[in-house]
Parts: sequence; structure tokens; C-alpha cells
Amino acid sequence: MEPRENNFGMIRLIGAFLVISGHMFVLTGQTKVPSIFFTTVNAAGLAIFFTIGGYLITLSWLRDPHFLRYITKRIFRIFPAFTACIFFTVFVIGPLATELSFTEYINSRETWEYLKNCYFTIRFSLPGVFTQNPSAGVVNGSIWCLPVEFMMYLIVPVYVSIGNQMPLPAKRTFYGICTVIIMGVGAVWSAWFYETHYLFLGMDFSQVISVVPYYFAGALVALCKLEGILDLQAAVAVLLVAAGLNYVPALFSYLGRFLVIPYVVLSLALVEKPVFASCGLFRSGVLPDISYGMFLFSFVIQQFLIQIFVSYRISLNVWLLMGLTILCSILFGVLTERCVERPAGFLCKKILQKI
Repeated sequence: MEPRENNFGMIRLIGAFLVISGHMFVLTGQTKVPSIFFTTVNAAGLAIFFTIGGYLITLSWLRDPHFLRYITKRIFRIFPAFTACIFFTVFVIGPLATELSFTEYINSRETWEYLKNCYFTIRFSLPGVFTQNPSAGVVNGSIWCLPVEFMMYLIVPVYVSIGNQMPLPAKRTFYGICTVIIMGVGAVWSAWFYETHYLFLGMDFSQVISVVPYYFAGALVALCKLEGILDLQAAVAVLLVAAGLNYVPALFSYLGRFLVIPYVVLSLALVEKPVFASCGLFRSGVLPDISYGMFLFSFVIQQFLIQIFVSYRISLNVWLLMGLTILCSILFGVLTERCVERPAGFLCKKILQKI
């Protein structure tokens, strides 16, 4: 369990808001998506999640390097809420949103194929669902990154174990070189080959390599105990200087993002006096971590609201839809945390006691 005296809870929530905001512009057919951290807001939100994941998951393994306990915690973290989202989408949203009759919808092979998402055989469409929306037919575009996240869960123990076979100076060099190589590959591919759709373990390599460098950056801080170099004032200065990334060649822009975003995010999260944690919201449980539930359900909610607006010929006002989506996503985030994630956590603890 991560220490409560940090700002991770609030930053994850901000990440969820950024993802929702960026997707709303895309899903309503806007030609330009707002940017932050020198990339689109939804991409920045995802970068935040992967940076935090790389740091915290690596710490989790370092605290308890027992693979069965580790993977049990990871499975109970990612799959219960994800499975609930898939079943809700298929059996509640699908019948409400489809243009087909209920019988046609439920008898369609595509409907049952969508359930394969539960074990990361990613499907994006359901029969007759959201076909009149600007982003037609895409039911939940956010879920592509979850197989990547789980892949990193599996890589971390192997990656750390390889480094642990080396003396301390060589170990740090190894982790540093690996991170630099991943960032370099990510920058080169994203800058010059992003439209090349090469399948990697069933995933689009362009998407994978666009987020994995953030995970390695977070892991590097945990593995080499680099928290001492994180500083909020320095993070602000880096952010101001790095504003020029908008005007440099794409290769250097991507490299800058892979360096700047993790530094700023972890500096804010691990600041000496964490304002958001000390205010008591996350520490006391008044505001539980609802970011994962928000992330899972927000895209479906957005598409459903857009379909309603389109059906009634209401103008697709981005800000109105965004406000409605955030309110609905918060509700689903709370319900997911209370009804799915929390019971799953209790069950996980009971299983871990027997391992």
C-alpha cells in the first residue's frame, strides 16, 4: 500500500479529468484538441497514469518480491473493475444504445465477441451501437492501454531481477541505459513511424511505445532512489524552459515529454508538504481513489451522451457535454470503488494471507 502522505490520489484524479477532456474534443469531431505538457490533454493524462504506475508498481515489487503475491495484487487491482465495465457496457449500454432490436443485438456474434475484452482481446465495437456519433462505432477507446499496463506488471519483476544480479553501480547504470534506450525508441518511432501499425503481442506497437517510456521513467526513480533530485521549484523551471518543445523537431519534442512529464508529475506527487494529502480528503477516505473507475467508464458515458444529443438534434456543445461526463464519471467512479474495487481488495487480502 502506498504511503498516504503524498499527492498521488489527487494527481491520478487530475489525470482522469485530462483524459475525459481530451476525448470529448475528439468524440465531438473537433479539429483541434487542447494541449498540455506539449501534447494533447488526453495523452498527457495517460502519461500521468503510466508514470505513477511505473513508480508505485516498482516500489510494490521491491517491498515484496514474491511473484505470486505480487501478481495476485495486480490481478485484483486491474481485472474486477475492468470486467464490471465490460459487462455493464454489453448488457446495459449496448441494449439502450443499439439501433438493432434487443433480439438482434443479443444474438449477434459481435456482442459476445466484445466480452473477450475481459481477457485483453481488445474489441472496440458493439452491433448498432453509437453508429451515428461523430466517432462512429467506437464504444470504449480507452481500454487499449490496459493490456499495456498488465504487460508492464509482468515485465517489472524480470527487469528488476536482472538488475539485482549486478553490483550497485552497474545496476544503476543498467536501469539508466534501459530507460534511455526505451525513450529513444519511443521518440524515434513516435516521430517517424507512428502511422506504421505493427502488432506487438496483439497490441499496436505505436500505441505501446508511446506510453511505455513513462513507465520506465517512473520505475527508474524507484529503482535508483532518485526521489532526492525531485524538487517542485525545479519542476516549475523545467516546465517553463521545456515550453519550447512545441517548436523543436518532433524527435526532440518526444524525448522532452518522456523526461519532463515524469519529473514534474513525481515532483508534485512527492513534494515535501503534500497539500492535497494533508487536507485530509484522500487520507481520511472522504474522497477515495475513484480515478480508475472514472477512466474505465468515461469514454462509454461520453459516447452515450453524444448519442442522446445527436438523436434529439441538440448541438454538441463540448463544455456542456464535458461537465455532464465528469459528473457521471465521478458517480461511476464512486460506485466502482465502493461496489467492485473495495470488495475485491478485501478478497485479495484474504487470499494473500494464505499465500
